[in-house]
Amino acid sequence: MKSTWADTIVVLGGRILGKPRDEEDARRILHELAGTKHSVITGVCLIDAATGETIYGSEETGVEMKPMTDAEIEEYVQTGEAMGASGAYRIQESADRFVEGIEGSFSNVVGLPLSLVEELLKRFNL
Repeated sequence: MKSTWADTIVVLGGRILGKPRDEEDARRILHELAGTKHSVITGVCLIDAATGETIYGSEETGVEMKPMTDAEIEEYVQTGEAMGASGAYRIQESADRFVEGIEGSFSNVVGLPLSLVEELLKRFNL
């Protein structure tokens, strides 16, 4: 049996923007990201439960956000999507409207870089 662990962070100007603590923090994070380019980095670790063998890797994707008005940010925060999401947004849901473009893996921004997982699984001969 294999176990997979993954976690995602958002990095802006060398600072890690984690998951918002509350709605006020979500608004602050989204204001910081509005009109900027940031990185989304996901680390993935696979563990073979039978042998204890561990392999890991990470993926980085550049995301460019459109400028956002206070009203757009407030409307988005009220959807509840910002909570529990690194960078206070979920590109796979309605936050895609705020994204100007991405450089790299879309699935990484969602939170699980599928090509990296496939690469790691091949190292387990799966």
